[in-house]
Amino acid sequence: MPPSLHNGRMAHGSALRIRVWHVSLSAAVSLTVLIVLCLGLVPSGCGKPSASGADAGALLAEAVAPMEALSSFHFTYTVIRPADAPAPPGTEIAGIEGDVSLEGLMEAVVDVNQSGVPLQFKFVATNDVHYVQNPASQEWQSVPASLSPVGDLNLSAGAVLILERVQQPTEAGAEKVGDTACVKVVGKIAAQDIADLVSAADAQELLDCTIWLGKDDHLVRRIQTVGAAVSGEDKRLKRLIELSAFNEAVDIQLPPSTG
Repeated sequence: MPPSLHNGRMAHGSALRIRVWHVSLSAAVSLTVLIVLCLGLVPSGCGKPSASGADAGALLAEAVAPMEALSSFHFTYTVIRPADAPAPPGTEIAGIEGDVSLEGLMEAVVDVNQSGVPLQFKFVATNDVHYVQNPASQEWQSVPASLSPVGDLNLSAGAVLILERVQQPTEAGAEKVGDTACVKVVGKIAAQDIADLVSAADAQELLDCTIWLGKDDHLVRRIQTVGAAVSGEDKRLKRLIELSAFNEAVDIQLPPSTG
């Protein structure tokens, strides 16, 4: 029986680190590509939206403590490419959905397009060992986190970094995400400042960034960026992250390792 790991509390800077890798999937064992995730940013606060950048900046600052206090959350990460945009060579990440325990554990299902062929595989990570399921054989491979191509995103420190780096923040009205009333904050962010989300980010430009903040609990519900984070990407490309199920019980089962 594989051991069972449960969510706990995470100190700032100790979260799981993940990297999105644009690599080519092969049926071989290190078929690991990816990921994410996620990241986090911002929260809400408050009363009436205003056009004041100072007020919007205060909303972002208020997000830090509530986000750091989380013990777990559910996330989805979606890449929305214009229909007429050419697909990148190799493997393209289409989406990731999973659960994160802020003690450094994560499990997710990853959807990718490999040369136009959709593939899906499962991924589980601890602080020290990462597990990737080969979509062809369905077998699991374990590798040390230090050698895994999945492992550079710090979900707690990364969220704070993005929060601190949003430029020209402005409140942009109120909008619901699901059943949660949110305040929207729009701004700009440098491509390099989302490197914890897109490890290959190297474009020398600002991306449009929109953040939906829960009015009552100051927790980030949604983050969207629009623009080319990687040189050569279509400037219309959108990356969308949604966070939910805050502080709910997470039971991450480690898969059997085959190597």
